[in-house]
Amino acid sequence: MKRLGLLLLTMLAASCAEPAAPVHPVVGIGGGGIPNQWLAPLNPVTGNSATIVVFDTTATPSHADRIMVSGFFNQAVTVLYQVEHSGSVTWRTANGSGDAITASTQTTFEYVVSGLNSRVEIVTGSTGPTTSEVDIGVMYERAKP
Repeated sequence: MKRLGLLLLTMLAASCAEPAAPVHPVVGIGGGGIPNQWLAPLNPVTGNSATIVVFDTTATPSHADRIMVSGFFNQAVTVLYQVEHSGSVTWRTANGSGDAITASTQTTFEYVVSGLNSRVEIVTGSTGPTTSEVDIGVMYERAKP
């Protein structure tokens, strides 16, 4: 009976406690307690008809499960998610001919990591953007129960 009373008191105290603060959207906890994070691009996205590497696991080691690209550009650009498989020296574009970001439109793409090394490139058009805002999300799957 004492245990039941103690359990009820504990539950009552917990229900009166302040609610937990929401997880900040920039950093969450992924599988194994590894923090998810948003990173600035490796290189600024500028220039006409240019190909710019904004994320590369060979420069920023990561064992992420997903890579997210969130961006806004005042000119249309194309996002390429590329993979370098084990034993290869060739980067393969994994998202076909790329994912388009329309001019002046906030857009987010998510890619499942599918190789030993991954990178994200942004290709500008003949008129490159003068406004370039891009963040790279490195996300880890939550541990499965």
